[in-house]
Amino acid sequence: MSLRLGTQLLIVGSSPTAAVEILKTCDRTLSARYVPHAEPAKSPELNHLSLGWAVECNDAWKSLRTICRNELFSARAIESRACLREGKVMEMVKFLSEMEGEVVKVGEVDFATVFNTLSNVLMSKDFISLEKGSVDGGTEGLIRTYIEVLSAPNLADFYPIFAALDLQGLNKRSKELFRRIFSIWEPIIEERRGLKRGDSSGQKDFLDALINNAFTNDQINHLLLGLFSAGTDTSTSTTEWTMAELMKNPESMEKVRDELTREIKQESPKESHLPKLPYLQACVKKL
Repeated sequence: MSLRLGTQLLIVGSSPTAAVEILKTCDRTLSARYVPHAEPAKSPELNHLSLGWAVECNDAWKSLRTICRNELFSARAIESRACLREGKVMEMVKFLSEMEGEVVKVGEVDFATVFNTLSNVLMSKDFISLEKGSVDGGTEGLIRTYIEVLSAPNLADFYPIFAALDLQGLNKRSKELFRRIFSIWEPIIEERRGLKRGDSSGQKDFLDALINNAFTNDQINHLLLGLFSAGTDTSTSTTEWTMAELMKNPESMEKVRDELTREIKQESPKESHLPKLPYLQACVKKL
């Protein structure tokens, strides 16, 4: 069915057949996205900057997708960083054990772990301190507020004539958020560029790959923001909801504990344990 929202025509496909038609058969035609007016960068710019907010699947978008697939999402890249992911999980486990008996904001701890895991893959650096009493939710707040601003119902999206007025102030807020978020890693980009000029050694992380491929700062900023936004808030929300549901269902919580005790025993948790934890995986997938 279709819905007319101001000047926007929204097509809703709610059957398996429609889903296959949209996501598989016509994927190349329909895989681009409408760019909300809250996005500071204009649509033509984003066609060369963003992986997620491209209006068309042009050569620049294909190049971004290719480098991400090769450097981040290929089987080789995922396997090579298993030790990094396991190490960050153990840091979180150690932190939680030190906080036993105290109130812990699970969302902030999980966000810090996921964000640091991603930041080490992308730039070989921790951005959030995970120490007793010092987990900072400021970065989490910036990322989540950014997502909320872009996803908020905006009058300008339905009636573009109001876009220049920014009646809800969403465009102004997003520009300020962009500036603050980019300031987190821009000094690292500049430092790395300086090192690269006098260093002919091989690539070390994803940022090196982008610099080696002559990416501009704007391209790097938008790509990193898209990867951090997609990879942190979603994982954190899933963990929070899973924990909340398990706390509400003691029987399920006990089954998860028994499975972990039986399969992991006294070992450190590793990704190789995941296939042996079907009940835990079912609890997560239920969400």
